[in-house]
Amino acid sequence: MKAFARPRDDPSEKNQIEEYLDEVYGGGHTAELTTEGNFVVKRNGDPVVGFKILYMRDQSEDVPASDPNRDQS
Repeated sequence: MKAFARPRDDPSEKNQIEEYLDEVYGGGHTAELTTEGNFVVKRNGDPVVGFKILYMRDQSEDVPASDPNRDQS
């Protein structure tokens, strides 16, 4: 997921979610997407209990561009 990608694949760089959380709630956040598809958010190494990330995406992302049934609107 793009929001969790590290710039230039550098682990020391913050991803989009971490940048947002640090800007709005103060520094020290990490946000990872596990291989099971779960979000793990921590602040200063401590889990942020109950924190949820809601995301929506276009279903057409799952349909190849070459599919004639893909909505082109």
